[in-house]
Amino acid sequence: MPKGWIGAALLCLCTPWLWFYWGLYSAWILAVPVFGFYGRKPLVLAGLLALLILLLLRLEGERSHSLERIWQHQTVSLTLCVRAPARQYDHYQLLVAQVSSQPESLSLRQVRVSLPAHQSVMPGDCLSGLWRLRQPVGQLIPGQFNQTRYYFTERIDALASLVDLESVSAQPGVADRLFHRVAGHFEDDQVRAVWSALALGWGSALPADLAELFNRAQVRHLLVVSGMHVGMVAAWLWLLLPVLHRTGLFGVLPLVWLRCLAVMAGAGGYVALTGFGYPGIRAWIMMSIPLVLLALGLKLGRFTLLAMAATALALYQPQAWLAAGAWLSFGLVWILLGQANRWRDQGLGAWQLALYSQLGISLFMVPVSMLFGFYLHPLGVLINLIMIPLVTLVVLPWSLLILLVGEWGAMGIYELLVRQGLEVLSWVASGYLESPSLSWPLWGLFCSFLLLLFSQLFRSEQRWLFGSLAALAFWMALQPVEQSSEFRMTLFDVGHGQAILLQWPGETWLYDAAAHWGERSLAEQRLQPWLRRHGIKLNGLIISHSDMDHAGGAGWFAQTWPQASRWSGEPDVLAEQTRLNGWQDCHQGMKNVTERFTAIGIPQALQRDANDRSCLVWIPTSAGPVLLTGDASRFVEYWLLQEHADLFPLAVHLLGHHGSPSSSAQAFLAANPSAILAVSGADRARPRWPGDHLREWLSENNRPLYNTAQLGTLQIRIHQGEVDVRHWSSDFRLRLLQAKDE
Repeated sequence: MPKGWIGAALLCLCTPWLWFYWGLYSAWILAVPVFGFYGRKPLVLAGLLALLILLLLRLEGERSHSLERIWQHQTVSLTLCVRAPARQYDHYQLLVAQVSSQPESLSLRQVRVSLPAHQSVMPGDCLSGLWRLRQPVGQLIPGQFNQTRYYFTERIDALASLVDLESVSAQPGVADRLFHRVAGHFEDDQVRAVWSALALGWGSALPADLAELFNRAQVRHLLVVSGMHVGMVAAWLWLLLPVLHRTGLFGVLPLVWLRCLAVMAGAGGYVALTGFGYPGIRAWIMMSIPLVLLALGLKLGRFTLLAMAATALALYQPQAWLAAGAWLSFGLVWILLGQANRWRDQGLGAWQLALYSQLGISLFMVPVSMLFGFYLHPLGVLINLIMIPLVTLVVLPWSLLILLVGEWGAMGIYELLVRQGLEVLSWVASGYLESPSLSWPLWGLFCSFLLLLFSQLFRSEQRWLFGSLAALAFWMALQPVEQSSEFRMTLFDVGHGQAILLQWPGETWLYDAAAHWGERSLAEQRLQPWLRRHGIKLNGLIISHSDMDHAGGAGWFAQTWPQASRWSGEPDVLAEQTRLNGWQDCHQGMKNVTERFTAIGIPQALQRDANDRSCLVWIPTSAGPVLLTGDASRFVEYWLLQEHADLFPLAVHLLGHHGSPSSSAQAFLAANPSAILAVSGADRARPRWPGDHLREWLSENNRPLYNTAQLGTLQIRIHQGEVDVRHWSSDFRLRLLQAKDE
């Protein structure tokens, strides 16, 4: 039986990944090892195959709720109910809302909503009106946060923005009523946000500045209701039940049954109150299975217990295993269970077990933060050692007490405590580091903590080996990528816009800087972690023209690398936009700047608008030339064919103006019969970009097109005359973006 559960867990862990990245039929490859291992156990084999089929059906059912392509940019009538406060920015606000009414042809469950900043929205409000829908497909940049996967795992079926609000009705739930009853008694908005995050699970609605503070102090996880919070509620109930049992209120019900039932019900009630968030449900499932077995008098090993929990979690929400949280949670529990058994055998008491577990969790947060590229604080372990017990033992139960008794819960003292804690965190957070840019002393500190952790996980003859290998693995993972190719061009998936990194051994330039929508430029939000992780240092920056989808991040890049040479087709406009001088005109030539490429100046007569003032960059390589034209129109393309015929044919052609009808003239395409065609995918919500003329030509001439909107970030490498194209797409993404015949 245990072996059957282990096989079931492996199916649950692997099936969502195969299905998501390689498609429905690829998951059936798992049937081969299942037959191999369990062929002689027909009942177990039948159960595992039935589990595989059920998982695939569940995944297909989950995918069917995502917005189809034909609804892109459509305006529909919806009623959306808000269950948590919105996160406020200067010009807009974001929230997740449940769909309560919609057209029959839609089956949306949750949507991520953007509203004007002035729109007043309270938890419990239901907004009826016209909403503009978009698919939940985000930027796909390798090694960084995958929004497409995030939206799917969080059951966000569409993105919606308000077009016309018709009515607002109040339909508060239990959590909303409790919030309204208590919230008015808080004087400090930040304290109220902390309280609502812990008591009601509204951590995602933290103000942006407060969320950044917790990120920099490396304690953001403390405000996300998860296993630590659910476990603490369960622990308080477990300790309280013997006292209540002695009163005789529960008759002859055995204490062990009372404890198990009450803890499951109480912790489940807390999870329900906080909105059935996935981390809370995951913790409740992991806790409930051993409690049921304990009540039944059964004892199983930790592997079997975790395998049962993993299977139950997958049956509830199979895509949960696409998120890092499940792996981290199960891994940490596996470590702590193993260590608890070891420490118990050494005769340690309960308080010592709790202290050692606390130390293990705090140490575990350091490599996790490193691995996922979050902020790193040199004192992160010490901060967590102090903050975790403070939050779980004091602030969390106090928050729940205030939820129950309101203003009678000593709210003034609570507010003073939290406010003082935030001031201390503000001081502590100033010493954060943007990992993985670590100095050697900090690397030594990190490796020392890592070795200390492994000294508790393995026997003495193993700990140095495993600890050294783990430290080496982290060090190798965070090193800059070697320049093995003579030329590498990275087309970032930035949605409507363009950002292209041009790399040669010893020299790096950026062509265009993506868009600037909202609070920060897309470059700062999405590209910064990738550039930091790969140790990128810019020698030069070329902004083709001043349109915001190309120049949005120009100011951030110029300030981050002030020594980099700066060029543009509209230098005066860029100087005004970025409030930085030093921009030079690429149409005047870039002689003696670099030998890597040539800037082709466009005659003044052809510079009719901003698009036709784009910088033209011609890059010679061993496989043939590469050409970047920004948003230049077909008039510029025809001029290039006539005046610079010697520059053709191309090896790689980046289509102008995102493949819109204004560019990519057929004569220009035909002049490059064997070129690799790529495009920075523009607004993927516009199904006609690339335009009809281009798609028809590609179909007639059997020419493939590499589109960042479909494939995510593209990397084109050239070495010794060979061209290699890499991308990081998934079957789920391609199926979601596939156009339907109308």
